[in-house]
Amino acid sequence: MKPLILWSFVIPLSFGFQPAPKPADLPFTLTWLQGKCIGCKIGGDLESIQFTTPSEAWGVSHAWPPPGGQGLGEYIVVHSKDAGRNWTEIPYTQVHAAPPDVSFLDPENGWLSWLEVVRAEFRLQRTRDGGKTWRDVRLGIDAIPEFVDSSHWYAVDERRFMATDDAGETWRAAQVPLLQYVTQMFFLSPDVGWIVSTDLNAVAVSRTADGGRTWAESQVTTTVRSSQVADLFFVNAMRGWLIVEHGSDEHGQDNGSDLFSTVDGGEIWTPEQDRSFQGAGHHLRPVRFLSERVGFIFDWENTQAVVRSTLIYTVDGGLHWRESPIPRFVSDCQIFKGELRCSASDANSGFWVLTIHVK
Repeated sequence: MKPLILWSFVIPLSFGFQPAPKPADLPFTLTWLQGKCIGCKIGGDLESIQFTTPSEAWGVSHAWPPPGGQGLGEYIVVHSKDAGRNWTEIPYTQVHAAPPDVSFLDPENGWLSWLEVVRAEFRLQRTRDGGKTWRDVRLGIDAIPEFVDSSHWYAVDERRFMATDDAGETWRAAQVPLLQYVTQMFFLSPDVGWIVSTDLNAVAVSRTADGGRTWAESQVTTTVRSSQVADLFFVNAMRGWLIVEHGSDEHGQDNGSDLFSTVDGGEIWTPEQDRSFQGAGHHLRPVRFLSERVGFIFDWENTQAVVRSTLIYTVDGGLHWRESPIPRFVSDCQIFKGELRCSASDANSGFWVLTIHVK
Protein backbone atom coordinates (compact mmCIF):
# COMPACT_ATOMS: atom_id res chain seq x y z
CA MET A 1 0.00 0.00 0.00
CA LYS A 2 1.06 3.60 -0.40
CA PRO A 3 0.89 6.20 2.34
CA LEU A 4 -0.69 9.60 2.08
CA ILE A 5 2.22 11.93 1.45
CA LEU A 6 2.53 15.34 3.07
CA TRP A 7 5.58 17.21 1.89
CA SER A 8 8.17 19.17 3.86
CA PHE A 9 11.94 19.48 3.78
CA VAL A 10 14.30 18.87 6.68
CA ILE A 11 18.08 18.51 6.28
CA PRO A 12 19.41 15.57 8.35
CA LEU A 13 22.89 15.77 9.84
CA SER A 14 24.66 12.40 9.75
CA PHE A 15 27.69 10.59 8.39
CA GLY A 16 28.35 11.09 4.70
CA PHE A 17 25.56 13.60 4.11
CA GLN A 18 26.24 16.45 1.68
CA PRO A 19 23.86 19.45 1.53
CA ALA A 20 21.27 19.34 -1.22
CA PRO A 21 22.41 21.31 -4.27
CA LYS A 22 20.25 23.82 -6.06
CA PRO A 23 18.37 22.42 -9.09
CA ALA A 24 20.70 24.24 -11.49
CA ASP A 25 23.68 22.53 -9.88
CA LEU A 26 22.33 19.00 -10.21
CA PRO A 27 24.19 16.77 -12.71
CA PHE A 28 20.85 15.77 -14.22
CA THR A 29 17.46 17.23 -15.08
CA LEU A 30 14.09 16.17 -13.67
CA THR A 31 11.01 16.43 -15.88
CA TRP A 32 7.56 15.72 -14.43
CA LEU A 33 4.55 14.82 -16.56
CA GLN A 34 1.08 14.61 -15.00
CA GLY A 35 -1.12 12.02 -16.62
CA LYS A 36 -4.72 10.93 -16.18
CA CYS A 37 -6.58 7.65 -16.50
CA ILE A 38 -9.41 7.97 -19.03
CA GLY A 39 -12.65 6.17 -18.18
CA CYS A 40 -10.89 4.08 -15.55
CA LYS A 41 -12.82 2.06 -12.98
CA ILE A 42 -9.82 1.25 -10.79
CA GLY A 43 -7.74 4.41 -11.13
CA GLY A 44 -5.42 4.58 -8.15
CA ASP A 45 -1.66 4.99 -8.52
CA LEU A 46 0.74 4.04 -11.29
CA GLU A 47 2.68 1.26 -9.53
CA SER A 48 5.02 0.16 -12.33
CA ILE A 49 5.95 1.47 -15.74
CA GLN A 50 7.58 0.30 -18.98
CA PHE A 51 8.10 2.40 -22.10
CA THR A 52 8.46 0.52 -25.39
CA THR A 53 8.82 3.63 -27.59
CA PRO A 54 9.11 7.33 -26.68
CA SER A 55 5.30 7.53 -26.82
CA GLU A 56 4.08 4.00 -26.01
CA ALA A 57 4.01 2.97 -22.36
CA TRP A 58 2.54 0.15 -20.26
CA GLY A 59 2.13 -0.14 -16.52
CA VAL A 60 0.19 -1.52 -13.57
CA SER A 61 -2.18 0.64 -11.54
CA HIS A 62 -3.05 -0.06 -7.90
CA ALA A 63 -6.07 1.30 -6.03
CA TRP A 64 -5.89 1.22 -2.24
CA PRO A 65 -8.20 1.32 -0.40
CA PRO A 66 -10.06 -0.56 -3.13
CA PRO A 67 -13.57 0.38 -4.28
CA GLY A 68 -15.76 -0.56 -1.33
CA GLY A 69 -12.93 -0.08 1.16
CA GLN A 70 -12.04 -3.74 1.83
CA GLY A 71 -9.07 -5.98 1.12
CA LEU A 72 -5.55 -5.29 -0.12
CA GLY A 73 -6.54 -3.31 -3.18
CA GLU A 74 -7.20 -3.81 -6.85
CA TYR A 75 -4.57 -4.00 -9.60
CA ILE A 76 -4.96 -3.61 -13.35
CA VAL A 77 -2.74 -3.22 -16.43
CA VAL A 78 -2.84 0.24 -18.02
CA HIS A 79 -1.64 1.55 -21.39
CA SER A 80 -0.64 4.95 -22.77
CA LYS A 81 -0.08 5.95 -26.41
CA ASP A 82 1.07 9.52 -25.70
CA ALA A 83 4.08 9.18 -23.36
CA GLY A 84 1.98 8.96 -20.20
CA ARG A 85 -0.40 11.88 -20.62
CA ASN A 86 -3.45 9.63 -20.97
CA TRP A 87 -3.91 6.06 -19.78
CA THR A 88 -6.58 3.40 -20.34
CA GLU A 89 -7.20 0.14 -18.49
CA ILE A 90 -7.03 -3.39 -19.90
CA PRO A 91 -10.28 -4.51 -18.17
CA TYR A 92 -9.80 -8.29 -18.04
CA THR A 93 -6.43 -7.96 -16.23
CA GLN A 94 -8.02 -6.69 -13.00
CA VAL A 95 -6.76 -8.70 -10.02
CA HIS A 96 -7.46 -8.37 -6.31
CA ALA A 97 -4.48 -8.24 -3.90
CA ALA A 98 -1.87 -9.69 -6.34
CA PRO A 99 -0.53 -7.46 -9.13
CA PRO A 100 -0.53 -8.59 -12.77
CA ASP A 101 2.64 -8.24 -14.81
CA VAL A 102 3.36 -6.60 -18.15
CA SER A 103 6.69 -7.23 -19.87
CA PHE A 104 7.99 -6.11 -23.28
CA LEU A 105 11.30 -7.11 -24.85
CA ASP A 106 10.96 -4.57 -27.65
CA PRO A 107 8.17 -2.39 -29.08
CA GLU A 108 6.44 -5.38 -30.74
CA ASN A 109 6.94 -8.40 -28.46
CA GLY A 110 5.38 -8.47 -25.02
CA TRP A 111 3.40 -10.47 -22.46
CA LEU A 112 0.57 -9.92 -20.00
CA SER A 113 0.31 -12.32 -17.06
CA TRP A 114 -2.03 -12.40 -14.09
CA LEU A 115 -3.78 -14.69 -11.61
CA GLU A 116 -7.36 -15.31 -12.67
CA VAL A 117 -9.23 -15.60 -9.38
CA VAL A 118 -12.36 -17.35 -10.69
CA ARG A 119 -10.39 -20.24 -12.17
CA ALA A 120 -7.59 -19.97 -9.60
CA GLU A 121 -4.98 -20.22 -12.35
CA PHE A 122 -2.27 -18.07 -13.87
CA ARG A 123 -3.02 -16.62 -17.30
CA LEU A 124 -0.53 -15.55 -19.93
CA GLN A 125 -1.08 -13.63 -23.15
CA ARG A 126 1.44 -12.66 -25.81
CA THR A 127 1.52 -9.91 -28.43
CA ARG A 128 3.72 -9.69 -31.50
CA ASP A 129 2.31 -6.39 -32.79
CA GLY A 130 2.89 -3.96 -29.90
CA GLY A 131 -0.33 -4.76 -28.06
CA LYS A 132 -2.80 -4.39 -30.91
CA THR A 133 -3.77 -8.05 -30.55
CA TRP A 134 -3.15 -10.58 -27.78
CA ARG A 135 -3.24 -14.39 -27.84
CA ASP A 136 -3.45 -16.84 -24.94
CA VAL A 137 -0.32 -18.89 -24.23
CA ARG A 138 -0.35 -22.18 -22.32
CA LEU A 139 1.71 -21.44 -19.22
CA GLY A 140 2.18 -24.90 -17.71
CA ILE A 141 3.34 -23.71 -14.26
CA ASP A 142 1.70 -22.04 -11.27
CA ALA A 143 3.72 -18.83 -11.32
CA ILE A 144 4.20 -15.63 -13.29
CA PRO A 145 7.48 -15.91 -15.22
CA GLU A 146 10.24 -13.42 -15.91
CA PHE A 147 10.97 -13.02 -19.63
CA VAL A 148 14.69 -12.78 -20.40
CA ASP A 149 14.20 -13.09 -24.14
CA SER A 150 11.57 -14.55 -26.45
CA SER A 151 12.55 -18.14 -25.59
CA HIS A 152 14.05 -18.04 -22.07
CA TRP A 153 11.50 -17.61 -19.28
CA TYR A 154 12.21 -18.17 -15.57
CA ALA A 155 9.95 -18.52 -12.54
CA VAL A 156 9.73 -19.91 -9.01
CA ASP A 157 7.01 -22.53 -8.50
CA GLU A 158 6.59 -24.00 -5.00
CA ARG A 159 10.18 -23.16 -4.05
CA ARG A 160 11.56 -24.71 -7.22
CA PHE A 161 13.31 -22.70 -9.89
CA MET A 162 11.56 -23.31 -13.21
CA ALA A 163 13.14 -22.59 -16.59
CA THR A 164 12.14 -22.89 -20.22
CA ASP A 165 14.24 -22.22 -23.31
CA ASP A 166 11.45 -22.91 -25.81
CA ALA A 167 8.88 -20.24 -24.86
CA GLY A 168 7.01 -22.39 -22.37
CA GLU A 169 6.64 -25.60 -24.39
CA THR A 170 8.73 -27.53 -21.86
CA TRP A 171 9.97 -26.64 -18.38
CA ARG A 172 12.82 -27.95 -16.24
CA ALA A 173 13.02 -27.66 -12.47
CA ALA A 174 16.00 -27.11 -10.19
CA GLN A 175 16.16 -27.10 -6.41
CA VAL A 176 17.74 -23.99 -4.89
CA PRO A 177 19.02 -24.79 -1.35
CA LEU A 178 18.31 -21.45 0.37
CA LEU A 179 15.10 -20.69 -1.51
CA GLN A 180 12.29 -19.58 0.80
CA TYR A 181 9.89 -16.70 0.18
CA VAL A 182 11.08 -15.17 -3.10
CA THR A 183 10.77 -11.39 -3.35
CA GLN A 184 13.08 -10.53 -6.27
CA MET A 185 14.51 -12.12 -9.41
CA PHE A 186 16.98 -10.40 -11.75
CA PHE A 187 18.61 -11.78 -14.91
CA LEU A 188 21.25 -9.96 -16.95
CA SER A 189 21.25 -12.62 -19.66
CA PRO A 190 19.81 -16.10 -20.23
CA ASP A 191 22.73 -17.50 -18.21
CA VAL A 192 23.49 -14.98 -15.45
CA GLY A 193 20.89 -14.15 -12.81
CA TRP A 194 19.98 -13.90 -9.13
CA ILE A 195 17.07 -14.87 -6.89
CA VAL A 196 16.56 -13.24 -3.48
CA SER A 197 14.39 -14.77 -0.78
CA THR A 198 13.66 -14.24 2.91
CA ASP A 199 12.38 -16.31 5.80
CA LEU A 200 11.78 -13.35 8.16
CA ASN A 201 15.10 -14.03 9.90
CA ALA A 202 17.60 -13.98 7.02
CA VAL A 203 18.04 -12.79 3.45
CA ALA A 204 19.40 -15.35 1.00
CA VAL A 205 20.87 -14.55 -2.43
CA SER A 206 21.23 -17.35 -4.98
CA ARG A 207 23.32 -16.78 -8.14
CA THR A 208 23.48 -18.80 -11.34
CA ALA A 209 25.85 -18.56 -14.29
CA ASP A 210 24.31 -21.39 -16.34
CA GLY A 211 20.66 -20.49 -16.68
CA GLY A 212 19.58 -21.95 -13.35
CA ARG A 213 21.04 -25.44 -13.65
CA THR A 214 23.37 -24.82 -10.69
CA TRP A 215 23.34 -22.16 -7.98
CA ALA A 216 25.77 -20.56 -5.53
CA GLU A 217 24.31 -19.21 -2.30
CA SER A 218 25.12 -16.37 0.06
CA GLN A 219 23.38 -14.60 2.91
CA VAL A 220 22.93 -10.91 3.70
CA THR A 221 23.57 -10.06 7.35
CA THR A 222 21.12 -7.53 8.77
CA THR A 223 20.98 -5.98 12.22
CA VAL A 224 17.19 -6.24 12.54
CA ARG A 225 14.61 -8.77 11.45
CA SER A 226 13.95 -8.59 7.73
CA SER A 227 10.59 -8.90 6.00
CA GLN A 228 11.48 -8.70 2.30
CA VAL A 229 13.93 -7.47 -0.31
CA ALA A 230 12.26 -4.43 -1.83
CA ASP A 231 14.50 -4.17 -4.89
CA LEU A 232 17.48 -5.80 -6.62
CA PHE A 233 19.57 -4.39 -9.45
CA PHE A 234 22.84 -5.34 -11.16
CA VAL A 235 24.65 -2.98 -13.50
CA ASN A 236 26.95 -5.82 -14.66
CA ALA A 237 27.80 -9.39 -13.61
CA MET A 238 29.84 -8.21 -10.60
CA ARG A 239 28.31 -4.93 -9.34
CA GLY A 240 24.89 -5.07 -7.74
CA TRP A 241 22.63 -3.46 -5.17
CA LEU A 242 19.73 -4.61 -3.04
CA ILE A 243 17.31 -2.94 -0.64
CA VAL A 244 16.15 -4.83 2.45
CA GLU A 245 12.80 -3.69 3.87
CA HIS A 246 12.45 -4.46 7.58
CA GLY A 247 8.91 -3.34 8.31
CA SER A 248 7.71 -2.91 11.90
CA ASP A 249 8.73 -5.01 14.89
CA GLU A 250 6.51 -6.45 17.62
CA HIS A 251 6.53 -3.10 19.41
CA GLY A 252 5.31 -1.19 16.37
CA GLN A 253 8.72 0.37 15.67
CA ASP A 254 9.17 1.13 11.96
CA ASN A 255 12.65 -0.16 11.19
CA GLY A 256 12.62 1.15 7.63
CA SER A 257 15.06 -0.24 5.08
CA ASP A 258 18.77 -0.64 4.38
CA LEU A 259 20.98 -0.64 1.28
CA PHE A 260 23.57 -3.33 0.48
CA SER A 261 25.98 -3.71 -2.43
CA THR A 262 28.28 -6.34 -3.92
CA VAL A 263 31.40 -6.13 -6.09
CA ASP A 264 31.87 -9.88 -6.60
CA GLY A 265 28.61 -10.94 -8.20
CA GLY A 266 26.71 -11.48 -4.98
CA GLU A 267 29.06 -13.66 -2.93
CA ILE A 268 29.58 -10.91 -0.33
CA TRP A 269 27.06 -8.14 0.42
CA THR A 270 28.29 -5.01 2.21
CA PRO A 271 25.98 -2.58 4.05
CA GLU A 272 26.08 1.04 2.88
CA GLN A 273 27.91 3.08 5.53
CA ASP A 274 26.06 6.34 4.90
CA ARG A 275 23.13 6.08 7.33
CA SER A 276 21.57 9.46 6.51
CA PHE A 277 18.96 7.85 4.24
CA GLN A 278 18.63 4.42 5.87
CA GLY A 279 17.13 2.85 8.97
CA ALA A 280 14.04 3.73 10.97
CA GLY A 281 11.43 5.60 8.96
CA HIS A 282 13.32 5.42 5.63
CA HIS A 283 11.73 3.34 2.87
CA LEU A 284 13.99 2.95 -0.16
CA ARG A 285 12.93 1.85 -3.64
CA PRO A 286 13.77 1.53 -6.39
CA VAL A 287 17.55 1.50 -6.98
CA ARG A 288 18.78 2.00 -10.56
CA PHE A 289 22.22 2.66 -12.07
CA LEU A 290 22.62 4.14 -15.54
CA SER A 291 26.32 3.25 -15.48
CA GLU A 292 28.84 1.89 -13.00
CA ARG A 293 29.20 5.42 -11.56
CA VAL A 294 25.79 7.11 -11.88
CA GLY A 295 22.99 5.71 -9.77
CA PHE A 296 19.71 6.72 -8.12
CA ILE A 297 17.63 5.63 -5.13
CA PHE A 298 14.29 7.01 -3.98
CA ASP A 299 13.59 7.44 -0.28
CA TRP A 300 10.17 7.90 1.26
CA GLU A 301 10.82 9.06 4.81
CA ASN A 302 8.15 8.78 7.49
CA THR A 303 9.17 9.86 10.99
CA GLN A 304 7.57 11.91 13.74
CA ALA A 305 9.48 14.95 12.51
CA VAL A 306 8.92 14.72 8.75
CA VAL A 307 7.16 12.99 5.89
CA ARG A 308 8.95 13.58 2.60
CA SER A 309 10.28 12.07 -0.61
CA THR A 310 13.94 12.39 -1.56
CA LEU A 311 16.07 11.46 -4.54
CA ILE A 312 19.40 9.99 -3.41
CA TYR A 313 22.09 9.91 -6.10
CA THR A 314 25.75 9.09 -6.68
CA VAL A 315 28.14 9.99 -9.50
CA ASP A 316 31.09 7.92 -8.23
CA GLY A 317 29.66 4.42 -8.00
CA GLY A 318 28.31 4.77 -4.48
CA LEU A 319 31.40 6.11 -2.73
CA HIS A 320 29.43 9.27 -1.90
CA TRP A 321 25.71 10.00 -1.94
CA ARG A 322 23.84 13.29 -2.19
CA GLU A 323 20.21 14.24 -1.66
CA SER A 324 17.68 16.28 -3.59
CA PRO A 325 14.09 16.66 -2.32
CA ILE A 326 11.36 15.77 -4.81
CA PRO A 327 7.62 16.53 -4.51
CA ARG A 328 6.24 13.07 -5.28
CA PHE A 329 6.53 9.43 -4.28
CA VAL A 330 8.33 7.27 -6.89
CA SER A 331 7.37 3.59 -7.03
CA ASP A 332 9.18 2.14 -10.07
CA CYS A 333 11.81 3.13 -12.65
CA GLN A 334 12.87 1.82 -16.04
CA ILE A 335 16.11 2.53 -17.90
CA PHE A 336 15.00 3.70 -21.33
CA LYS A 337 17.36 5.06 -23.99
CA GLY A 338 19.94 6.21 -21.43
CA GLU A 339 17.39 7.91 -19.17
CA LEU A 340 15.26 6.90 -16.21
CA ARG A 341 11.50 6.82 -16.70
CA CYS A 342 9.69 6.50 -13.37
CA SER A 343 6.10 6.15 -12.17
CA ALA A 344 5.12 8.49 -9.35
CA SER A 345 2.15 9.80 -7.37
CA ASP A 346 1.18 12.43 -4.84
CA ALA A 347 -1.87 13.18 -2.71
CA ASN A 348 -3.76 14.60 -5.70
CA SER A 349 -2.74 12.45 -8.65
CA GLY A 350 -1.52 8.90 -9.11
CA PHE A 351 -0.37 9.05 -12.73
CA TRP A 352 2.86 11.06 -12.79
CA VAL A 353 5.83 10.15 -15.02
CA LEU A 354 9.30 11.37 -14.02
CA THR A 355 12.14 11.48 -16.55
CA ILE A 356 15.72 11.81 -15.28
CA HIS A 357 18.27 12.86 -17.90
CA VAL A 358 21.97 13.02 -17.04
CA LYS A 359 23.57 16.23 -18.32
